[in-house]
Amino acid sequence: YDLGSVLFGPTIAVVSKLPGPGPVGFREVTIDAPEQAVFKGWLVQTGDHVMFGDPIAEVMLPLRLLREANGTVRRLEGITHGIPSPAMGTVTWEQSLNPDLRIGDQQVGRNIAKLRRDLPYWLFVLCAIGLLMGILIVLFYSMKEASPHYSSMKTPQLPEKNKLLNANQDWADLHRPGIDFTSGDRMHTVYPKYRPLGIKHGFTAPIVAHGFTVNSYAKR
Repeated sequence: YDLGSVLFGPTIAVVSKLPGPGPVGFREVTIDAPEQAVFKGWLVQTGDHVMFGDPIAEVMLPLRLLREANGTVRRLEGITHGIPSPAMGTVTWEQSLNPDLRIGDQQVGRNIAKLRRDLPYWLFVLCAIGLLMGILIVLFYSMKEASPHYSSMKTPQLPEKNKLLNANQDWADLHRPGIDFTSGDRMHTVYPKYRPLGIKHGFTAPIVAHGFTVNSYAKR
Protein backbone atom coordinates (compact mmCIF):
# COMPACT_ATOMS: atom_id res chain seq x y z
CA TYR A 1 0.00 0.00 0.00
CA ASP A 2 0.99 3.56 -0.57
CA LEU A 3 1.06 5.13 2.94
CA GLY A 4 0.31 8.50 1.49
CA SER A 5 -2.99 7.21 0.13
CA VAL A 6 -4.20 5.75 3.46
CA LEU A 7 -2.71 8.18 6.00
CA PHE A 8 -3.48 11.82 6.60
CA GLY A 9 -0.04 12.48 8.08
CA PRO A 10 3.34 10.96 8.79
CA THR A 11 2.25 9.33 12.11
CA ILE A 12 1.76 5.58 11.83
CA ALA A 13 1.71 4.63 15.56
CA VAL A 14 1.53 6.17 19.02
CA VAL A 15 3.53 4.77 21.92
CA SER A 16 2.26 5.81 25.33
CA LYS A 17 3.28 5.09 28.88
CA LEU A 18 1.60 2.46 30.99
CA PRO A 19 -1.38 3.77 32.99
CA GLY A 20 -1.43 3.88 36.77
CA PRO A 21 -3.14 1.40 39.11
CA GLY A 22 -6.56 3.01 38.80
CA PRO A 23 -9.01 3.44 41.67
CA VAL A 24 -7.81 2.38 45.11
CA GLY A 25 -10.21 0.48 47.38
CA PHE A 26 -11.04 1.15 51.02
CA ARG A 27 -8.36 -1.17 52.41
CA GLU A 28 -5.90 -0.77 49.54
CA VAL A 29 -2.76 1.32 49.52
CA THR A 30 -0.35 2.09 46.70
CA ILE A 31 3.38 1.34 46.66
CA ASP A 32 5.41 4.19 45.19
CA ALA A 33 8.87 4.36 43.67
CA PRO A 34 10.91 7.34 42.41
CA GLU A 35 10.20 8.06 38.75
CA GLN A 36 13.89 8.66 38.03
CA ALA A 37 14.88 5.26 39.47
CA VAL A 38 15.78 2.36 37.19
CA PHE A 39 13.58 -0.67 37.73
CA LYS A 40 15.53 -3.87 38.41
CA GLY A 41 12.86 -6.45 39.25
CA TRP A 42 10.09 -7.65 41.53
CA LEU A 43 10.90 -9.40 44.82
CA VAL A 44 7.32 -10.61 45.41
CA GLN A 45 4.49 -11.74 43.17
CA THR A 46 0.81 -10.81 43.01
CA GLY A 47 -1.06 -12.64 45.76
CA ASP A 48 1.92 -12.84 48.14
CA HIS A 49 1.44 -11.77 51.73
CA VAL A 50 4.01 -9.30 53.03
CA MET A 51 4.76 -7.69 56.37
CA PHE A 52 5.35 -4.03 57.05
CA GLY A 53 8.77 -3.01 55.69
CA ASP A 54 9.31 -6.09 53.50
CA PRO A 55 10.98 -5.20 50.16
CA ILE A 56 8.50 -5.34 47.27
CA ALA A 57 10.69 -4.37 44.32
CA GLU A 58 14.31 -3.54 43.65
CA VAL A 59 15.32 -0.33 41.91
CA MET A 60 18.58 1.47 41.27
CA LEU A 61 18.75 5.12 42.16
CA PRO A 62 20.36 7.40 39.56
CA LEU A 63 23.81 8.96 39.79
CA ARG A 64 24.01 11.83 42.21
CA LEU A 65 26.49 14.56 43.06
CA LEU A 66 27.16 15.10 46.75
CA ARG A 67 28.73 18.38 47.86
CA GLU A 68 30.98 17.99 50.89
CA ALA A 69 31.30 20.53 53.68
CA ASN A 70 34.70 21.65 52.38
CA GLY A 71 33.18 22.49 48.99
CA THR A 72 34.37 19.46 47.06
CA VAL A 73 31.87 17.55 44.94
CA ARG A 74 31.74 13.77 45.14
CA ARG A 75 29.99 11.62 42.57
CA LEU A 76 27.79 8.85 43.94
CA GLU A 77 27.33 5.85 41.72
CA GLY A 78 23.88 4.33 41.36
CA ILE A 79 22.93 2.14 44.32
CA THR A 80 20.38 -0.65 44.45
CA HIS A 81 17.50 0.10 46.79
CA GLY A 82 14.51 -2.00 47.88
CA ILE A 83 11.02 -0.47 47.84
CA PRO A 84 9.50 -1.34 51.26
CA SER A 85 5.92 -2.36 51.93
CA PRO A 86 3.95 0.47 53.62
CA ALA A 87 1.69 -1.95 55.52
CA MET A 88 0.96 -5.60 56.26
CA GLY A 89 -1.24 -7.20 53.64
CA THR A 90 -1.51 -8.94 50.28
CA VAL A 91 -0.12 -7.67 46.96
CA THR A 92 -3.08 -7.30 44.57
CA TRP A 93 -1.50 -5.60 41.52
CA GLU A 94 1.93 -5.02 39.99
CA GLN A 95 2.83 -2.80 37.08
CA SER A 96 4.24 -4.51 33.97
CA LEU A 97 7.66 -2.84 34.14
CA ASN A 98 10.67 -3.84 32.09
CA PRO A 99 14.00 -4.20 33.88
CA ASP A 100 16.88 -1.73 33.36
CA LEU A 101 14.56 1.10 32.30
CA ARG A 102 13.58 4.22 34.21
CA ILE A 103 10.20 3.99 35.88
CA GLY A 104 9.18 7.44 34.69
CA ASP A 105 9.85 6.40 31.08
CA GLN A 106 7.57 3.37 31.34
CA GLN A 107 4.51 4.51 33.25
CA VAL A 108 2.50 7.50 34.38
CA GLY A 109 3.05 8.43 38.01
CA ARG A 110 4.95 6.78 40.84
CA ASN A 111 2.52 3.97 41.78
CA ILE A 112 4.05 0.65 40.79
CA ALA A 113 1.93 -1.74 42.88
CA LYS A 114 -1.14 -2.02 45.12
CA LEU A 115 -1.49 -3.68 48.51
CA ARG A 116 -4.67 -4.77 50.31
CA ARG A 117 -4.11 -4.19 54.01
CA ASP A 118 -5.05 -6.82 56.58
CA LEU A 119 -7.77 -6.05 59.08
CA PRO A 120 -6.29 -4.20 62.08
CA TYR A 121 -5.76 -6.23 65.24
CA TRP A 122 -7.81 -3.78 67.34
CA LEU A 123 -10.91 -4.71 65.32
CA PHE A 124 -10.68 -8.29 66.61
CA VAL A 125 -10.14 -6.94 70.15
CA LEU A 126 -13.33 -4.86 69.88
CA CYS A 127 -15.28 -7.89 68.61
CA ALA A 128 -14.00 -9.99 71.53
CA ILE A 129 -14.94 -7.27 74.04
CA GLY A 130 -18.41 -6.95 72.50
CA LEU A 131 -18.93 -10.72 72.64
CA LEU A 132 -17.82 -10.80 76.28
CA MET A 133 -20.19 -7.96 77.19
CA GLY A 134 -23.06 -9.77 75.47
CA ILE A 135 -22.36 -12.94 77.48
CA LEU A 136 -22.22 -10.96 80.72
CA ILE A 137 -25.54 -9.24 79.94
CA VAL A 138 -27.21 -12.59 79.22
CA LEU A 139 -25.85 -14.04 82.46
CA PHE A 140 -26.98 -10.98 84.40
CA TYR A 141 -30.59 -11.18 83.21
CA SER A 142 -30.73 -14.97 83.51
CA MET A 143 -29.52 -14.89 87.14
CA LYS A 144 -31.53 -11.83 88.16
CA GLU A 145 -34.26 -12.65 90.65
CA ALA A 146 -37.73 -12.09 89.31
CA SER A 147 -39.84 -9.44 91.00
CA PRO A 148 -42.51 -11.03 93.21
CA HIS A 149 -45.98 -11.08 91.76
CA TYR A 150 -48.87 -11.22 94.16
CA SER A 151 -52.37 -12.19 93.20
CA SER A 152 -55.39 -11.34 95.27
CA MET A 153 -56.87 -14.18 97.31
CA LYS A 154 -60.45 -15.03 96.54
CA THR A 155 -62.96 -14.05 99.17
CA PRO A 156 -65.06 -17.05 100.20
CA GLN A 157 -68.82 -17.05 99.96
CA LEU A 158 -69.88 -15.65 103.32
CA PRO A 159 -73.13 -16.21 105.14
CA GLU A 160 -75.19 -13.32 106.24
CA LYS A 161 -74.58 -12.01 109.72
CA ASN A 162 -77.95 -13.23 110.91
CA LYS A 163 -77.18 -16.76 109.66
CA LEU A 164 -73.99 -17.44 111.61
CA LEU A 165 -73.62 -20.91 113.06
CA ASN A 166 -73.56 -19.67 116.61
CA ALA A 167 -73.56 -16.43 118.47
CA ASN A 168 -69.88 -16.72 119.37
CA GLN A 169 -68.75 -17.01 115.74
CA ASP A 170 -66.88 -13.91 114.56
CA TRP A 171 -68.12 -12.78 111.15
CA ALA A 172 -64.73 -11.15 110.33
CA ASP A 173 -63.00 -14.56 110.66
CA LEU A 174 -65.11 -15.81 107.79
CA HIS A 175 -64.13 -12.88 105.59
CA ARG A 176 -60.89 -14.51 104.42
CA PRO A 177 -58.66 -17.45 105.40
CA GLY A 178 -56.42 -16.79 108.38
CA ILE A 179 -53.15 -18.24 109.66
CA ASP A 180 -52.60 -18.71 113.37
CA PHE A 181 -49.07 -18.14 114.65
CA THR A 182 -48.28 -19.29 118.18
CA SER A 183 -45.31 -18.32 120.33
CA GLY A 184 -45.38 -19.80 123.75
CA ASP A 185 -48.77 -19.13 125.27
CA ARG A 186 -49.65 -16.36 122.79
CA MET A 187 -51.41 -16.79 119.45
CA HIS A 188 -51.55 -14.26 116.65
CA THR A 189 -53.84 -14.63 113.65
CA VAL A 190 -52.87 -13.11 110.29
CA TYR A 191 -55.29 -12.70 107.39
CA PRO A 192 -53.19 -12.56 104.16
CA LYS A 193 -54.49 -10.65 101.18
CA TYR A 194 -52.15 -11.97 98.44
CA ARG A 195 -50.39 -15.14 97.40
CA PRO A 196 -48.02 -16.95 97.21
CA LEU A 197 -47.33 -16.96 100.91
CA GLY A 198 -44.00 -18.71 100.40
CA ILE A 199 -43.64 -20.14 103.91
CA LYS A 200 -41.09 -22.96 104.25
CA HIS A 201 -41.89 -25.66 106.81
CA GLY A 202 -41.35 -29.32 107.45
CA PHE A 203 -44.82 -30.53 106.35
CA THR A 204 -45.40 -32.03 109.79
CA ALA A 205 -47.66 -30.91 112.59
CA PRO A 206 -47.21 -28.67 114.36
CA ILE A 207 -46.11 -26.57 111.37
CA VAL A 208 -43.08 -24.44 112.21
CA ALA A 209 -42.09 -21.68 109.78
CA HIS A 210 -38.31 -21.87 109.26
CA GLY A 211 -37.90 -19.74 106.15
CA PHE A 212 -39.49 -17.97 103.20
CA THR A 213 -39.18 -18.24 99.43
CA VAL A 214 -37.77 -15.44 97.25
CA ASN A 215 -41.16 -14.02 96.29
CA SER A 216 -42.87 -14.69 99.60
CA TYR A 217 -45.69 -12.39 100.61
CA ALA A 218 -45.68 -13.73 104.17
CA LYS A 219 -42.11 -12.52 104.60
CA ARG A 220 -43.25 -8.97 103.93
